[in-house]
Amino acid sequence: VTGAGNETMLYDTALVTATEGWVVGADDTILHTSDQGATWQNCNTGVATCESCDPIRWRGVSFQSPQVGWAVGSYGIIAITGDSGATWHNQTSPGAGAPALHGVQALGAGRVVAVGERGTLLRAETGSAEWVPPEGYPAAVGEMDLRAVHFPDVDHGWAVGLENVPSSDGRGRVLHTADGGRNWTLQYYEDPVQLYTVLFANASIGWAAGGEGTVLRTDDGGAVWGRILSCAPNTTTLYAIAVDYEHGTVIYDPDTRMSRSVWDGSGYGVAVGAGGSICESNDGGRSFNVAVRSTSSTLKAVKQWGSGDDAEGDRGCWEMGLLAVGERLPNSTQIHTVVINR
Repeated sequence: VTGAGNETMLYDTALVTATEGWVVGADDTILHTSDQGATWQNCNTGVATCESCDPIRWRGVSFQSPQVGWAVGSYGIIAITGDSGATWHNQTSPGAGAPALHGVQALGAGRVVAVGERGTLLRAETGSAEWVPPEGYPAAVGEMDLRAVHFPDVDHGWAVGLENVPSSDGRGRVLHTADGGRNWTLQYYEDPVQLYTVLFANASIGWAAGGEGTVLRTDDGGAVWGRILSCAPNTTTLYAIAVDYEHGTVIYDPDTRMSRSVWDGSGYGVAVGAGGSICESNDGGRSFNVAVRSTSSTLKAVKQWGSGDDAEGDRGCWEMGLLAVGERLPNSTQIHTVVINR
C-alpha cells in the first residue's frame, strides 16, 4: 500500500488507462497520475465561481478518453477539459444557491450524465456544451439528493441517493433510465438505508451501498434488490464499491486465434467507507466480508486498474490495482493504491 499525503478532502477518482488516473476534491483540487499512483501532479482548474462562493469542491470526475473529461461539484459547476487536464472550461453558470453536483459519467460517443442535490439530473449530447434536464422523470425526484450515477452501457443507467424532505428518515432511492438519461423512472426497493454509491456490471447485475454497512445486489436490472449481509458495523456508511466484472473466464478460439474475456460472475470486489472500513468480496460481489483496515480515514471512492491476460487465455499473470481516496484526518494519507495478484 502506498500513500500520498495531502491537506485536502478528496472525493472521487477516474481511471483512464492501466496507468493513468485522476482524483478530485475540495479547494479546486484535481490530481493526475500517469504511473498508477506512484506520483501525482496538481492540475487546479482555475475555473471561475461566483464572487461570494468558496473554492470549488469537486465531487465527481469522469473521462471519455485520455484527452476529454468532466468534473462536477459545488454551485452546480461542470468543467470540461479537452487537452488531458492542461486547461479546464466551465460549461455552466455557477451560483451560490445552486445545488451541488455529486456524480458524473461519460457514456461514450460524447454523451455525459451528471446528478446532484435537489434531484438534479442533467445530460449533454455529442458536440454540445449545453446541459439539459431529462424529458421525463418522477415528480418526487425533486425531494431527493442524488449521490452517484453509473451506466454499464450507453443506454442503461442507475442513480442513487436519499430523500431530503424534513418528514423523511432519509431513506435511499434508486432511479433507472433505459434511454441514456432522457427519461428516468423510480425503482422500488424495501431496504430503507441511505444510498451513496451504485455500480452495474451489465444491464442486469448491479450493486448499491450506503448506510448501516449495507450492500444491495440485483440480478434483474433493479426490479428486485436484495441485501447482502452487512459487511461493516451498522454505524458505518459505505461510500464506494468496485467489483472486477471486466475480467472473467478468458475464452480462446482456435479458429480465429483470438481470445476474449467473458465475465463469469467471479472475481474480486471491495466496498469502502467511514472510518477506513474496507469490505472484500472474492465471489464476484455475491458476498462481502470485513477486511483489515489500512487507514483510519473515511474512504470516499474506489476504482480498479487491471491488465495482464495472455494470448492463450491464462489468467495466472493478471494483476489488479485499487485506487481509494478519502477525507483528511490528522497524520493520515488520503490516496491509497493496492496491487492484488490474482
